Amino acid sequence: MRKLLSAGFIGALGVFPGTAMAAPVTVETVFLDDQLIEGEEVRVSGTPPAINDAGEIVFAGATASGFDQALIRATPGAASFVVREGDSAPGTAGARFSSFQSPTINAAGDVAFFGGLTGGDTSGVSNNRGVFATQGAPIRLVSRAGDQEAGGVIVSFNTSRLSIADDGDITFLGDIDNANFATVFGEDNGNLGVVLQRGDPFPTTPQNIAGVGAPAANANGEIAVRAAFLGPAFNNSVLLTGAPGALTERLDTTAVAPGFGAGARFFGFEPQSLSNDGTVSFRGRVVGPGGFDDGLFVNDGTDTSLIARFGDIAPGTGDEIVNVLSSSIADEGLIAFVTQLQGPGATTADGRGLYAGTVDDFSLIFRDGDMIDIGGGDIREILSFQIAAESLSDTGFLGVFAQFAGLNGGPQMSGILRISLGDGSVVIDPDPNPIPLPAAFPLFLMGLGGVVGASRRRRS
Repeated sequence: MRKLLSAGFIGALGVFPGTAMAAPVTVETVFLDDQLIEGEEVRVSGTPPAINDAGEIVFAGATASGFDQALIRATPGAASFVVREGDSAPGTAGARFSSFQSPTINAAGDVAFFGGLTGGDTSGVSNNRGVFATQGAPIRLVSRAGDQEAGGVIVSFNTSRLSIADDGDITFLGDIDNANFATVFGEDNGNLGVVLQRGDPFPTTPQNIAGVGAPAANANGEIAVRAAFLGPAFNNSVLLTGAPGALTERLDTTAVAPGFGAGARFFGFEPQSLSNDGTVSFRGRVVGPGGFDDGLFVNDGTDTSLIARFGDIAPGTGDEIVNVLSSSIADEGLIAFVTQLQGPGATTADGRGLYAGTVDDFSLIFRDGDMIDIGGGDIREILSFQIAAESLSDTGFLGVFAQFAGLNGGPQMSGILRISLGDGSVVIDPDPNPIPLPAAFPLFLMGLGGVVGASRRRRS
């Protein structure tokens, strides 16, 4: 049996042999399928949560009886609806919410989300989706498909990425019909405008921008975004960062890619997360004498560091990294990321590993096939999990969506976990030959969440 983890309101991670008790790393069960909210059983949808510095988590779910979708705000021991399917959608003429995607939350507890719409003034797919946000109690419409913006009509949204700054301003990516291209939109004191789009003058060359990618944004309203311009070079992708209206070039395709040998340079960038102190985590495409490679990198404005290289053996697993599905970075170098694994230890074709700590010192937290006590002695196998760009807070809280195996061939269960990393300086050092926890172990626990004995491990 792989390592046994404990979670729940009173639970703990096991103490691995040979380690001393140190600063706590806690795992708490925030929400599980069929828990009650306002008297209704609710199930967790299969999307990662967002979290703020207070440890509040927002995620998507659905009622077990009517399968009505909803957004949920939760902390361990408390959960409430933010908005539900069938609720009136503000800023429309009688439309109601039908679905929710990519919720995110800021320090004040304001929530932003993509909302599907039905009824009222909706007309097919032309205006059946919008961007909404709560500021205090009311929900407001930020933008809707069919709106006139940037000399054209918004025809769709990239619903994989949405950010809300601490002042309540929203950043997102939309498509405009006048040239069928992506445009980065952002608010300034609640006023929506274009941050970056095709045809804009490029910040550092006389060329115009030919395309943009999905932005990552931080609580200050700054963004990191990939842009490309037309020119004579073999590839013209760059990574831009900064405040809207003041974007500067962070990296381009002349930059050396660390950890890939002599002559290796970046070919492309996919920003995944941006911290408030300006550090960006990104998936980088690398080209060198041996062809193309990929990896997860971070850049703090001065230096670029390799975090994980595709094809390398994932620390603590013996399996090969074939992808980095997501990453989240916070101030002071805190980082969490999910790798896709392939090898003898992967329990499914979609083997995964969750890593967290600091950029210079991180470890495997858990992986597919590990056993976890989700509360009350209910021990389940972890099947899969995911995080988002907004899943890690500056205070060291990490929100995780996880799927667990059913009992005795029964149905699988989904849940939301909250992991407390502190300052990231103490992380789990997995033991390849764990000792299952004795039944009496919980008697040694105190307080909410569990404490793990941990040791520092320098990343090789």
